[in-house]
Amino acid sequence: MVIYNEIEVINIFSKITSNTPKGVVGIGDDCAILPNGDTDSVVVTTDTLTENTHFIFDKITPTQLAYKALASNISDVIAMGASPTYAFLSITLNDRCDTRWIEDFACGFKQLADRHNISLLGGDTTRSGLAVTITITLMGSVKNSDIKLRSEAKDGDTIFCLAPLGASAAGLKMLLAGKTTHPLIDIHYTPTLFVEQAKWLAEFKQVHAMMDISDGIAKDLRHILERSNVGAHIDIEKIPINDTILQEPTLNNADHTSLALEGGEEYSPLFTVSGDFATELIELYKDRFNMDIYPIGSISSGIETSIIEWRKDGIKQDTDYKGYVHCTTQK
Repeated sequence: MVIYNEIEVINIFSKITSNTPKGVVGIGDDCAILPNGDTDSVVVTTDTLTENTHFIFDKITPTQLAYKALASNISDVIAMGASPTYAFLSITLNDRCDTRWIEDFACGFKQLADRHNISLLGGDTTRSGLAVTITITLMGSVKNSDIKLRSEAKDGDTIFCLAPLGASAAGLKMLLAGKTTHPLIDIHYTPTLFVEQAKWLAEFKQVHAMMDISDGIAKDLRHILERSNVGAHIDIEKIPINDTILQEPTLNNADHTSLALEGGEEYSPLFTVSGDFATELIELYKDRFNMDIYPIGSISSGIETSIIEWRKDGIKQDTDYKGYVHCTTQK
């Protein structure tokens, strides 16, 4: 049995992308970027949810599943500074998906799509005797001046996240422990999206690199570092933790930090900002949205590329966090 992690699989396919047209951005960011005239571009992303890997059929409603599937794609699009526009849905159904289930799924999809002016233009349907699988391709539009790439982090940038972390991972942990209802489970299935906030941030030239938190800060920040050829430090005590986690008696303090740093499916932008603009941005964001944003560390060319130095109260910690690792198995 040979096991490949997600990065290894992507690297295999990256070797066959040498014919990417000039001006097109392909593998390596949240979305592909296709030029559309001199001033604008189209972004495209695809994401798949598979039963028993990304969801448990009997523990999620079809409405929730549709929201979760579309939200993961919207999160990728807005992380590029773009606005979502058109969607294509391919779905593999099995005998448990009766007419009511399909109608409820379609209703959940429509509710979120309508909220963000997304039009469903097509896709594919097929039947399987095994797992339900949902694949969504989502397109978006963006001004070229607003495009945010993982490769644009600069030495001295402040690293920000938009929201307290860990709730989605905590909800999954409770599901796997046998719970069926809990506010954290609701957050896991219907995460908050930061569409207007991400679009607003994209208008600032001082906002450099940006991506969404899908596999945990510990992993996703490394994508930015690798693409930008820099290192970083993270101040563990500055990581914002969702209040619902802090109030849950079954989760201890050690869980809090791990859930916040390694838990995925946050769908909150992670971004870097010119260090001399960070304080002003915090104030501007508060005035615009009446919400806080959270500085959690800094980019440093003095730290080895792709390395995250974890600090607590300014002291380097002899520890590491990995984030979620996707694997595929070949027998």
